This record gives sequence, C-alpha cells and structure tokens, in this order.
Amino acid sequence: MFGHHTFGEGAFGELRFADSEAAKIIAQYYSDHGFTSEPGDMPADQYFEANVNQPLLFSRNMISDRIGGFVVLNNGAVELNNNDGALDSLLQTHGIDGRRVVVKVGRPDFNYDDFGVIFDGIASGWDSDEKVLRISLFDKLRHLERPIQPNTYFGTGGIEGGDDLKGKPKPLCFGEVFNIPAIQVDTANLIYQVHDGQINNVVAVYDRGVALAKVGGTPVGGEYSEDVVNGTFTLGGSPAGTVTADVRGSADPGYVVVTSDIVKHIIKTYGGLKDVDLDLNSFLIFFNDNTASVGIWLDTSQHIINDVINELMIGVGGFFGSDRFGKAQVGVFNSPSGQPKFTYTDEEISDIEQEPLPSSVNPAAWRIGVGYKRSYTVQTDIAGSVSASHRAFISQGLRAAFASNSTAQAMHLLATNPPVIPGLFVSEVDATAEAQRLVNLYSVDRNIYRIKTKYSIYDLKLNDVVRLDYPRWDLSGGKDGRIVSIDLDAKSNNATIRVFA
Repeated sequence: MFGHHTFGEGAFGELRFADSEAAKIIAQYYSDHGFTSEPGDMPADQYFEANVNQPLLFSRNMISDRIGGFVVLNNGAVELNNNDGALDSLLQTHGIDGRRVVVKVGRPDFNYDDFGVIFDGIASGWDSDEKVLRISLFDKLRHLERPIQPNTYFGTGGIEGGDDLKGKPKPLCFGEVFNIPAIQVDTANLIYQVHDGQINNVVAVYDRGVALAKVGGTPVGGEYSEDVVNGTFTLGGSPAGTVTADVRGSADPGYVVVTSDIVKHIIKTYGGLKDVDLDLNSFLIFFNDNTASVGIWLDTSQHIINDVINELMIGVGGFFGSDRFGKAQVGVFNSPSGQPKFTYTDEEISDIEQEPLPSSVNPAAWRIGVGYKRSYTVQTDIAGSVSASHRAFISQGLRAAFASNSTAQAMHLLATNPPVIPGLFVSEVDATAEAQRLVNLYSVDRNIYRIKTKYSIYDLKLNDVVRLDYPRWDLSGGKDGRIVSIDLDAKSNNATIRVFA
C-alpha cells in the first residue's frame, strides 16, 4: 500500500496561490513525511515541506432522494499543520479559491514523476484554527454551476429582438423537441427564434395548433420558411394566435439526439471542457447503454449547466460527475452485470452494515412511468379545425409509458407507484423500455451495504461492480452490487463505500 503523499497543484505537485500584494502566482510545496524531488523530476530538486496532517478527505455520492442524477464532491479537504502559525499570513495575502489542487501518493524511494495522482480538483477556500490550516476542495465540474447561455438579446431590432427581450438569454434547443413556444424576435418581419445558432431543421410550425406549410422561398399566409444557420423561421402572415414549433435542434458542430452526445456537446461548447477533461470511455459505454433519441428546450430564462445535465440524466437513469482525477464521468445506473472489479470478503472488510434505501426506491416500486414526447407549450388556444389527436397532444405537457411487476405488488403491501419520471424521450417505445428497465431494477428486494476497507481504495469508481462475500444476510456465497458512494481518508488509508446490491 502506498503510504507517502505529496500535496500540490498541477501536474508538477505544487500548490499555487494568487499573491494579492505582488499580483502574481507563487508556488509552495508540501508533503506528509518530507520529500525532495530528483534532478530529473518536474519540478527538479524541490523540497516538499513535511507539514501535511491530512493528505485528502474525499467524498462522492450518487444517492439523494434517488439514485443517479448529478454527482458532486462534498466534504473534500486537505489539512496542513499550522501549530507555529507560519501559514497564518497565507489567509490574508493569498487567494486559493478556484486554484487547482492535486494530491499524489508514492513511497519515499520513488522519483516524484512516478507518484500516482489520487485527486485532481479545485480549492474553494481555506480556514484556520491555532493548529490546522484546512483547504476545502470540490471537483472541477463545480465550474459548471453557471448559466449555460452567455449570449443575450441586445434589443436593437431584427434577430436581436426589441426592448421586451433586451438582456434575456437566447433560447437553446438540443435533440428533437415538440410544440416549443418559439421566441418572436422581429415583430415587423414575423421572425421567430428557436435556437441561438445553427439547427438541423424546423420540422413543423403551428398557429393555434394548425400546421403551416413549409416553403423554400418567401412564405405567404399559411406558410413558413426556415433559416437553419440562425435557428429561426419566418411566417408569411400574421398569426391568429399562439405560434409553436417542432424542431430538430443544435447542429453546430453536428446534430445529436442521444443523451451522451448532447451532454458532451453541452459541457464542451458551453462549459469549456475539452476531450482531455472527459472520461471518454465512460461516454462510449453510456452511449451503448442508451441510444434512444431525446430532446431538451431551454427558453429565455436563466438555465444552469448542471441543472440542464441533471434533467437529461434523470430522464435516462444516468449519472454525471467528476472522478478523482478531475475527468467528467457519465453512466447509466443499472443492475450489476459483468465481471466484478473487486471482491470483498471478511478479510478485506473491517466493518459492514446495512443502510436504508433512498426514499424514491423504498418501499419497492411495482409500477414505474417514464415521460416522453413532451409538449413544451400546454395550449388552450386551439383552433376548431385541429384534429382530435393533435388537440390531445398539445393540451397536455407530458405523456408517460408504464411498466409493472404484479408479483412485487402482491409480495409488498406497501409497494409504490411513484410519480412519473420526467423523461425527455422522443419515442414511446424508448420510454417503455426505460420504464421496464427501472421496474427490473427497483421492484425486487435490494439493499445498500456500507463497508469500510483498506483494499484498493485508490482504484474505486462510482458505478463499479463489486462482489460482497460475507457470512451474513444474503451475502454468503457472494452477491454483486454497484458502488454508489465513496468516502476516502488518505491519512488512515481507509475508504467507506456504499454498495447497492
């Protein structure tokens, strides 16, 4: 087991601060046992001062009231010895918030370049008492807690809108969406915007639910034309009432409809991440696990990137977060399958107990509904000539597909029929398949096991399949489950993990 830590910022193991007086970035170096890098290391011949009390406390959790959704780092920290007060001045004269933090682990006889990274994230701030300076940490994806759309309407006319739109975010559209309330940006020329940028196409436009004819040239009454480059369409005559549209959205750099691809597009285009910041293998696996078409529309309200991703992920039973190395990781939370990454027996487990399941899956669910083909405009303003089927579609917000397990209903008298999951699927078939997957996952007896271990603690990832083989409960002989939370204590070389099995 590795037992020697260096603490610092960047690939080179240094911690960088913003010096308020010198207006520059400075670097200092710390370790828990004292360490000097070799002449060939980067940095070379650098002494790492031995004043790290706690190299890393680290927590990731994909459980709240449900399993899945956005994953955040909480209670992350590094603690430095400050008994002599030598670090007091850092609190007043240096800024650490937003600075990158990397923790590495290795043995004293290692070259520094051979140390392994066990955490790569960002500092949120620091505080101190008379003995310890504590650096609070979060993962890099906390940078995504900002508005997705930096572009707002100028209010200068044309496609920049009038005074009523001035300062409002421009709309965004990803995948395939239905009956969205298109934004009228140019009242004089009857121009409506559905996305800030290039789109695939405007499939249909409706006036009070009546479909207009699409033309390639200049439209007249009862017609519309599209401008895919600017994400707009133009009416040929004044509308009688509410104008809505069905749209295949963003096509820059390409039109994508699968959740994994939309998430990747959002975090790269609007979140500023690059491929090097992504766990690309997890995106590939996620794509293979869920190839269904989805769509999401963002109006002129302010939308936070994390919230948008969370909505996408909840709809397909997925999760999104940052691993310990700072890379964005995605996946579908599913029944355990495949070869377990690790097996934990009573030799590897120092403590174990059962914990209650999240309220959303306890008691067991005998029937689950998943939404599809959302109508983004719930209309009462509908022309009399609109067909009964389309009238029914636009007069409700979300359709739902269901799957059930009557055996679970008979066995568990408190089995639930929870609220419909607000899926973003285009197809009823895909929503039905997701509902059935969730019933298979949650209508049978499950448990969460909380175990404490020193075994391979730096190799664990959320959603890993592991086997628990322990002489209690239903674990004798082995039972597979998925890791849903990890709490790492690098000082004691312990991890507490929760396994859904």
